[in-house]
Amino acid sequence: MIEKAGVDAEVARMSALKSVYLGERQKSRWNIRCTTDALEYQRKLIAALSLDLENLGDASVVEVGGQRYADAELAGKAIMKVLAQAAEQAKAGLRRLELLKIGNGTLSYVNYGLKSLHLRVSDMVYEVELPYGAEKIAVALQERSIQAQLHQQRDRALARAEDCARRLAALERQLQRPFEHDIALENALARQAAIDARLQIDTQDQSLVALEDA
Repeated sequence: MIEKAGVDAEVARMSALKSVYLGERQKSRWNIRCTTDALEYQRKLIAALSLDLENLGDASVVEVGGQRYADAELAGKAIMKVLAQAAEQAKAGLRRLELLKIGNGTLSYVNYGLKSLHLRVSDMVYEVELPYGAEKIAVALQERSIQAQLHQQRDRALARAEDCARRLAALERQLQRPFEHDIALENALARQAAIDARLQIDTQDQSLVALEDA
């Protein structure tokens, strides 16, 4: 009985470790799915940004209120006029305002209070920033700030994609890792079965002796 108690304890301990191992494998599978989805999204974003940067065209000329401006200072003043008119419209609940066209893209303020500035060139929409004030806007246009922001977003997406790829490789290696106590557990289970079988035989023998004595 002492031997059985020891083996039963070893089987219980190994089984608990196996349960933890299986739980970690299940978690790894879930993380692999999530990381795979994240990697796919970043790759699509990189492709979209690359295409839209190529298709944005001449960002030195902007169109505000249907009028084209090659002069950044005049464009900045025109944009501020649109923003001044939009302030009251925003208070009235306006949720979208086309601010300007830049190259082949459109910049629009969206959401409550017109606080988010979105750029659309094709299907993808990107959140960008534009400073407030005619002079600051003129400088931003001269420095191709919108294009620079798209390049920065693509660089960040590339970095995130590389990180996802590294994490995915690590998760797949973890998933392939075998249970390190598998052989020990099999041996303990075999010993447990052998002891249980001997005890069962002994019990049967004792029962037969008791019947004979009766």
